Amino acid sequence: MNTPRELTADGFKRIYTEKKFRNAVAHAHGCCKAAGEKPVFKKAFDWPREWAVTDEQIAEAKEEIKRACVKTLAENQGKLLLVGMGWPDADIGKNDIGNPRARGNFRDPQGRLCFVEINHREKDGKSFLWFDFAHRVNAYEKQQHHLLSKVWEQGAAFSKANILRYVNKAFGTTFKEVVIDNYDLDTDAFESISTA
Repeated sequence: MNTPRELTADGFKRIYTEKKFRNAVAHAHGCCKAAGEKPVFKKAFDWPREWAVTDEQIAEAKEEIKRACVKTLAENQGKLLLVGMGWPDADIGKNDIGNPRARGNFRDPQGRLCFVEINHREKDGKSFLWFDFAHRVNAYEKQQHHLLSKVWEQGAAFSKANILRYVNKAFGTTFKEVVIDNYDLDTDAFESISTA
C-alpha cells in the first residue's frame, strides 16, 4: 500500500478557493494496510493526486461546506434549487445545465412538499430532458404521483428553460430561475427547499 503525500497547511488552504478539493478533503476515507485491519490514515482523492489528511483538516473542510451551504441557500431563495447528482461539466451536449443528473425538493403554492429528479438522455445525438421522479410527497397517504412521466416522449431539450417550464406547469409554481448546485449542497445532509 502506498501512502499518499501529507496535505500541508499551505496546500490545505485550497479548501477556501476550490470547492471540488474542499469536498474531497471533507469526504476523505480511511485506508487500511490489509483487509480486516483498522484504518491507518485517511485519504482525499484530488484526481490524479491523493493526499493523506488529518481529522482536523476533515473537520474544517466540513465546516467550510456548512458555511457555503448557508450562503448558497441565502443567495438562491425563491429559485428552483436543484443539487447536481452526476458530475459537473460532463460532456452531455450543448446545454446550460452541465450536469447529467440533478434533484431537489420544493414547496408548491399550497405549501405541499414536491420532489423532482432530472436526467439527461440522448437519442440520435440530441440531448433530451427526462424526469426520473416528479411528484408531490404526501406524508399522510404515502402516495407519489409521477407528474412528468411523458416529457421524454415530447422530445424536450435538456435545458434549464425546459426544467422551469415543465415544473411550473405541473406543480403550479412560479419559479423564474433554476440553479443547479454541484458542490455546496448535499441532499443526504438536509432537505433543500425552494418556495414558490
